[in-house]
Amino acid sequence: MRKKSFAIILSLLLVLPLSTSITSASYKDESNKEIYADNSNIGFFNNRKAEKTKQITYRNKTSDVKYVNTINMSDIHPENRKDSFCTYDIYSDENNTEYLFVYNTDILCGIKDENMSLPFDSAKCISQQSAILFSIEYLNKIYGYDITKSYVFDFCRYDENAGLFDVRFYKSLGSYKTDDEIKVWVRSNGSIAGFSAFNINRYDKYGDKALKIDEAIKGSNTLETQTKSMNIINYRIKESYITLNDNGDLAYVSMIEYDIYSGTSILQECEKIEQIINIQ
Repeated sequence: MRKKSFAIILSLLLVLPLSTSITSASYKDESNKEIYADNSNIGFFNNRKAEKTKQITYRNKTSDVKYVNTINMSDIHPENRKDSFCTYDIYSDENNTEYLFVYNTDILCGIKDENMSLPFDSAKCISQQSAILFSIEYLNKIYGYDITKSYVFDFCRYDENAGLFDVRFYKSLGSYKTDDEIKVWVRSNGSIAGFSAFNINRYDKYGDKALKIDEAIKGSNTLETQTKSMNIINYRIKESYITLNDNGDLAYVSMIEYDIYSGTSILQECEKIEQIINIQ
């Protein structure tokens, strides 16, 4: 899955009801009928195999939630990938709170309230530390265990445009960060507006191979070789993480930033360098 596309979907999750149909994907249903039409498979479609209702307990209330639609975040159809992550079934309750589940599973990976943010009141705004603690308490109730035993706190910042605290956690595999990331949105008064965990526990099956993965990443010269072949000498690594690529291969991705000199101007470019992790 492309990092850019994933970021776009994250933005949609924050500002739009996911039950809103956005005709920006090309996807064929079981009868081979094209539902959306453009050059990618990223977007919303109707999953005829999805359960019509699911039962969920949220904020001490158990209720049935109804299927709305499904969102595909990958260029590849879910049937043609090695797992169901990157495609999510969306359900909604009577309050228009939306619930995301990994495609055709009961794995809860996101909740979004209809009204995300509140008017900012500096006199009543909680601290960043409180936002972190409220996030942990919320996730522990959702999943029924101490999330901090398996996820590492990453950062907390206040997003002025969204009017929300953005609190992040991630899971490691060996010594390296993965894109199994949990993002919690906390309102300025401390209430939780929603969360996303699109790759939750996706890499747990590789836990017994963590040492081999560490050795494979450390012993690779992929980054140096590829940047040299692209004539990139000075670069900055903005982000690195383990992921599964569209072919289902375990990979270590480095997002690099470098400067291009154009006349009297300096332009910044970004590039994604992917190293396949061979642990056979």
